[in-house]
Amino acid sequence: HRHNFSPMFYLTYLESIDPQPDSWTQLLTRKAPAICQCVLLAAVTCKVGTLSLAKSMLILTLIFVAFNSVITGQYFLWYLILFPVAFPNIIYELHIWWKPFVVLAVALGWWLFNGYRLEFLGQNGFLDTWLASIIFLCAHAYLIASSIG
Repeated sequence: HRHNFSPMFYLTYLESIDPQPDSWTQLLTRKAPAICQCVLLAAVTCKVGTLSLAKSMLILTLIFVAFNSVITGQYFLWYLILFPVAFPNIIYELHIWWKPFVVLAVALGWWLFNGYRLEFLGQNGFLDTWLASIIFLCAHAYLIASSIG
């Protein structure tokens, strides 16, 4: 539960402390992310159908990663490797892309700082890390919205 960029990590952590069968935290941690993913993927699939295959794959992968109940560092590779294929002229499109990337980088930096405090310094930073996870999810949503155009 500590190596997770998803906002669901905190509920998973709370559930691991005091597991309750059929509790609301189990419902939120197990069902809500999957429902959000399915609804978003279905809705956005209709929207990205007119885009190239590479751009569609990138956007759908971004949604899958951002709204997953578990997000670890290697998940970012799933969509980062698609950027050069989806946007071969991204250097010429920097006026569009610099804001979402800066927002995502700042959100990632804030999450990593709070994760470092929690993991390596042993400070009680669960709420700070959870808030950073929510900001990180919002940054992904901003990147997804920018990708769809």
